[in-house]
Amino acid sequence: MSMEQPTLKVESGFLRFRIDFSYDGSAFSGWAKQPDQRTIQGEMEVALSGLVRNRVDLIVAGRTDAGVHASKQVAHFDLPERDKYGNPWNTQDLQYRLNRMLSQEIVVRAVSRAPDHFHARFSALRRTYIYKIADGQQDIDPLKRFDITPWYRHLDLSRLNEASRRLLGDHDFATFCKLGGSGTTLRRLEEFSWQRMADSTLLARVTADAF
Repeated sequence: MSMEQPTLKVESGFLRFRIDFSYDGSAFSGWAKQPDQRTIQGEMEVALSGLVRNRVDLIVAGRTDAGVHASKQVAHFDLPERDKYGNPWNTQDLQYRLNRMLSQEIVVRAVSRAPDHFHARFSALRRTYIYKIADGQQDIDPLKRFDITPWYRHLDLSRLNEASRRLLGDHDFATFCKLGGSGTTLRRLEEFSWQRMADSTLLARVTADAF
């Protein structure tokens, strides 16, 4: 059965589930499975498939690259209507046992029954990325070294916001994409804003319908 199909067919004998989770991507080669690479998708599918004694394919709302973290990631997967003992699936038990099996870099926040038409990728209305910069030769707290990138010059907050506002709206990002792709390259940038945090670091928030 194709996990990419937007709507689960009632006669399939499967149920659709939603999984909400977070991860520290520092030691991973991104979300997507890759040969001989440690990835978020690879580790989660191995754990989930072993837990339910059935092959599980995860479809995620948005893929992340190597070293990128996620605080509110969403994916979906399909399971037979009942477990191997003929019992209904206990989503709280699935969440608890998954967290026991996964490394501490990945935390499952919730597992829930989803409507048949739910699709983690196509049902998502928008995605938000956050970037943090320590400018002006600031020292970075060792505990935050994987969350913040340094920049030796001081950055002007007002100019950053002025430049970012010009990028809002609908744009064609074909020049940034690989040749021969089948999907649309049109994207709507809904938010691109900067703010100076209490610890003097800069935080950029970028929201679009897709990336």
